[in-house]
Amino acid sequence: MNQKIIKPIILTIVSLFILQSCNDSSEEIDPCKNGPTLLVNSVVATLVGQSSGMITVTASAGQSPYVYSLDGTNFQNSGTFSGLGAGGYTITLKDENNCTDTEKTTIKEVQEIFYTNQIRPIIDANCQIS
Repeated sequence: MNQKIIKPIILTIVSLFILQSCNDSSEEIDPCKNGPTLLVNSVVATLVGQSSGMITVTASAGQSPYVYSLDGTNFQNSGTFSGLGAGGYTITLKDENNCTDTEKTTIKEVQEIFYTNQIRPIIDANCQIS
């Protein structure tokens, strides 16, 4: 064969090999690229010295079913956590692909208010007509 013909053929074969190597579809796809998103819907304060607080969360995106955790280890199907004391909490969401999202929130402590102890004295002192 003519050397002028062989060189373009070899260059074509090498180019095809390089293109094939660059377009290798064996790359691993990240299943968490479009992972779940956790949204804290509500946080209910607790009464002083009690564990009456509550956190409610929901999930979006990712792949259902979802599970939720307050400690990152023990998961439950519900996004509602109740019977909580005052303090900081990190909620973890995990979807079917084991992809996760976390959000931090705080339950505040409030004092129970009674009409006779807290409200009536204010009204008596400021609102009576003489």
